[in-house]
Amino acid sequence: MKLSITDSCAVAPEGYKTDKYKFQYIKDCGFDACDYQISQVSCSEWTDEEMKAKCLEIKAAAEAAGVEIYQTHGAGGGRWSEEKEQAMIDLMIRDIKCTHWLGSKYCIIHPAMLRARVYEVNKEESIEIATRVYAALKDTLEEYDVYCCLENMWNADPIFKHICPTILSRCQEMVD
Repeated sequence: MKLSITDSCAVAPEGYKTDKYKFQYIKDCGFDACDYQISQVSCSEWTDEEMKAKCLEIKAAAEAAGVEIYQTHGAGGGRWSEEKEQAMIDLMIRDIKCTHWLGSKYCIIHPAMLRARVYEVNKEESIEIATRVYAALKDTLEEYDVYCCLENMWNADPIFKHICPTILSRCQEMVD
């Protein structure tokens, strides 16, 4: 069994928040692996070559500390709009590439979410959009030998002001 934690380490002392030290802090706390928050690399304006170099540097720091980057948490996904769909897909593709270069096979990729998808409202449109966006990743996932991990999501109920189901909130919707 592997004990894993997010690499964001909100509780880590200030000096440990750099890549050079945070993996050692994770290891010192008794963890074997981490869920690497990839946005710090994939959201950059870097070229693929620059992203790859940064990812290999991060991977080396993790390996030196004896921590496996077991999975990554992608920056793509989130609030969908027609105007930003291709940019969302492009960011998801960058997430997949970074996951591969970090030595992981698993990337959590949030679905494209409609703001108006609460409970069962706008269900069909929401599923159609998410399916189209995830389908656009298939070739890249295969090329980089990375598995897309779906995350169950939630939205805010606009009337009662509490969390409520949205796209991929329920098991059956994920299976479908």
